[in-house]
Amino acid sequence: MWLGSAALTLILFRIFWGLFAGDYARFDRFSLRLSALSVYAAQLIKRTPPSHAGHSPAGSWSVVLILAITLTQSITGLMSSDAIFTEGPLVPMVPNEIVDTATNIHHWVSKMVLAIVVLHLLAVFYYEAICKQQILLAMITGSKKLQGQTARERPAAAILLALAAGGLVWLIYLMPEIW
Repeated sequence: MWLGSAALTLILFRIFWGLFAGDYARFDRFSLRLSALSVYAAQLIKRTPPSHAGHSPAGSWSVVLILAITLTQSITGLMSSDAIFTEGPLVPMVPNEIVDTATNIHHWVSKMVLAIVVLHLLAVFYYEAICKQQILLAMITGSKKLQGQTARERPAAAILLALAAGGLVWLIYLMPEIW
């Protein structure tokens, strides 16, 4: 349950970051056109993808899929129960039919979470080892060197993460007592 809460906190942080970040992490800078993705995929196969300051078309789709899958996992976890030891904090507030459905979805989506994590790690390895693009450090630091320039994000991430964590704790653990 703590891992699920941590995942939900990170998802909320990434959503805030996608709305309020600097240039490169904003959702409105993502390239989600299928035509751009197909051109980029062909470049990936040739091992010649262009370097991007922000998210490439593949990276844009990756972020959207990771957020959707992990958000689904987190939300269904809040309403899931194993009927023995563990139940999400919202289980007492929702009908049993919803708990059963959420539990089934939660189990099914857990396999998708594992698959997307493995796919993401393989993609990072491919970029680093095969395409010779150093994206791992850029993913961690928010800074990437491109043709003599450095693209950087604003350092407000810690503040947004703290707000997301505080909001999550308030929503999940304090609000049910008020409801």
